[in-house]
Amino acid sequence: MLKNKILLAVTSACLLFSCAKSPTGRSQLKLFPTGQMNEMGTQAFDSMKSDGNPTKQIKTNTYVNCVAKHITAQVPKSVFAGEWEVVVFEDNQVNAFALPGGKIGVYTGLLHVADNAHQLAAVMGHEVGHVIADHGNERMSSGTLMNIGMQVTDKLLHTNQVGNSK
Repeated sequence: MLKNKILLAVTSACLLFSCAKSPTGRSQLKLFPTGQMNEMGTQAFDSMKSDGNPTKQIKTNTYVNCVAKHITAQVPKSVFAGEWEVVVFEDNQVNAFALPGGKIGVYTGLLHVADNAHQLAAVMGHEVGHVIADHGNERMSSGTLMNIGMQVTDKLLHTNQVGNSK
């Protein structure tokens, strides 16, 4: 029973001290430090570059990097102060993504649909907006809390032997 009280106290403290506001003023739960999120974003991006198929088309890379440069220049230094890395992946997905740690990926499928730099910038800007709003931290934090809640429930059920038909 003492373990449960300690776990409840730790969880309550995490909730109390990890509440934050998004750039739009919405309340967020963020349990992970920015540095850790940046590191995870970098690791995921490096893995994608290794497993994926980055384009070698100089013209395509130049075009996408030009658009990205204008978007990332607007990102507050408090979000990411380093150099952004942009990679174009040879893939038919009509999509792009941005990760903490200054990483942007664009799939060539998007370039077949976006008729001009403004349309490409709208998609890329939207993805960078997720990084600015720290949505990755929010999702991971929610998932972590749900996992903790399920573990606590499982422990309580086993402690009280709920469901045992002996």
